[in-house]
Amino acid sequence: MDRKQNRQLKKDKELLVVHLPEELVKASWHLHYEFTMMDATARVLASGMFGKKCLAEYVFLESFLVHTRCLIDFFFPKSLPRETDFQVKHFIDEIEWNEVRDNRSSVLDENVKDRIDKRLAHLTTGRLEVPSEEEEWQTMAIKDALLLVMVSFVSMVPPERLHPDKNWKFDSNMEQEKPPSVLGCLSASGTMSMDVMHAIDRTPS
Repeated sequence: MDRKQNRQLKKDKELLVVHLPEELVKASWHLHYEFTMMDATARVLASGMFGKKCLAEYVFLESFLVHTRCLIDFFFPKSLPRETDFQVKHFIDEIEWNEVRDNRSSVLDENVKDRIDKRLAHLTTGRLEVPSEEEEWQTMAIKDALLLVMVSFVSMVPPERLHPDKNWKFDSNMEQEKPPSVLGCLSASGTMSMDVMHAIDRTPS
């Protein structure tokens, strides 16, 4: 079987995938989690609480990119998905969603997804090709763009497909909360050892 036949077989199998209503509800719980983590890490980075180019900033940046990558794959898949992948078309009509896809912000284009892939998943020459002026990630612009996408998604999806334990009342104009108390989260007691504090402040060499 050649590559073209194999891709067609995968596409045909994809058309047969139908998720049960309860599966969609469970999947929506995880979608909400991905969005919440993306939002929180973006706001932590924007707060500047760790300074620039220190270990803690890289930890939060890569967490932000992981959750952003997941959301882009869900909302705007570029390649054929695995049979086990959930996508926006499982929740709402794909034709109806095309308007959101076509009008999404340029910060969510295919280039940013490729750049995230190179940063997180592969050690390739692609990392060497990023111009110096593009080294800074537009975390807040990406967060705001994904917020608009999420607002559109929630307005279009049937409510019974969304997890009832989650708050789906997103507002594109909402006033953001203060960034979470990151240092407090790192220790249940709210205190940390000096080794941890030094690690947070250390700049990778």
